[in-house]
Amino acid sequence: MPCPFCGSSDGFDRAAYANSGAHRHASFDGLELLGCRSCRSAWVETPPSDVALIDYYSTSYRPGRMAPVQEDKWPHSDTRVLSLLTLARLFYEVRPGDLFVDVGPGNGSALSVAPYLLSAPRRACIEFNAESIAYFRRHVPDIVVAPDVATLAATFGEGSAALIYSAHCYEHFTPVGLAQHLAEIRRLIRPDGALVVEVPFAEFGKIAKADFHTPHLLFFSKEGLAATLRRAGFEPRLCVDVVGRVVSRPHLDALFKEEPEAKKLQNVFRALNSGDFIHRDVDPSEAHGFVLKCVATPA
Repeated sequence: MPCPFCGSSDGFDRAAYANSGAHRHASFDGLELLGCRSCRSAWVETPPSDVALIDYYSTSYRPGRMAPVQEDKWPHSDTRVLSLLTLARLFYEVRPGDLFVDVGPGNGSALSVAPYLLSAPRRACIEFNAESIAYFRRHVPDIVVAPDVATLAATFGEGSAALIYSAHCYEHFTPVGLAQHLAEIRRLIRPDGALVVEVPFAEFGKIAKADFHTPHLLFFSKEGLAATLRRAGFEPRLCVDVVGRVVSRPHLDALFKEEPEAKKLQNVFRALNSGDFIHRDVDPSEAHGFVLKCVATPA
């Protein structure tokens, strides 16, 4: 089969799938990776069935960064959300009452922050984790939680979503599943809306050496992510590799203690000095912790 990212058939490399780490599960035993020599992305050749994956994510998988859910804390945020929503707002016009959709919200930080960065948005999400769903409904009573894009389209109508957000979710899809999902997303989004995506930077040469892959099934290069979005009917307006992790700034903490005016803006300064905004002069293929951030609009 051709590469599911870029469509090339110019050649592929192969590597064993490392079913290890905190999320190791029998569903991921005996898998192999294929890597495209053209776009350098990779994927699981024969992934688990959709039934097995839905069961895994519904019953066995626990998302990371779940402390706000366990503490029932709302609202809350992190630098990933702030950076992605800030970038997304550069490419579409925010209007009151926009439909904001989070695909795979996990702890719900984007749903929590959306009212502060958008304009009285309606909120919806696609989520399987029962604990997360109950948490969202406690704090956003009118939220629409759906198992798939088709349910959202039936609820709101095609062309209804202004901003669709997905952070560290698409790497969990199968190749066929992501293609189908993005085709449905393309129909759900309004003509002048935006799709903002973050995934790990994981081109084949890097991921083949990794100690564990579970439960990721797709491994994106920048070229592969852009090509995937184009094949689904989107035009990438921004697609960059960035550090994607918080950088400790001890000197700022000292300044906040000394300067009362700076103390009022402490969280803003910390966000702007985070790794989500600061690019290091390192080749991403040789570095740890890099992610891809991409904003795309309907073509």
